[in-house]
Amino acid sequence: MCGRYTHKLNWAEIVKLYQLTLPDQEPPGFKASYNVAPTDLMPIIRPAGRELLMVKWGLIPWWTKPESAGKPAYSTINARAESIQRAASYREPFKQRRCLVSASGWYEW
Repeated sequence: MCGRYTHKLNWAEIVKLYQLTLPDQEPPGFKASYNVAPTDLMPIIRPAGRELLMVKWGLIPWWTKPESAGKPAYSTINARAESIQRAASYREPFKQRRCLVSASGWYEW
């Protein structure tokens, strides 16, 4: 995924496009954005149950130890297609924990 993306769909469009079953109502914080950054709370869709969740994008590997302030010591937002199945950070999530990111477009600065 690139460093930034756009999300222009409204709630009704999301429900229709992804045939959502959960939640029934627009979640708090749902909004359109032309400049979604890794720290922004944005929608993803879990394939099992077609459930929409509001999350920050990124992956915190299971082997990461938290820092003293409660923040993860290591977090990543970008994977390379040619090494995703071999990289320690992405190997297991790629096999077992996928989701759909509702994006209208993406770009690099």
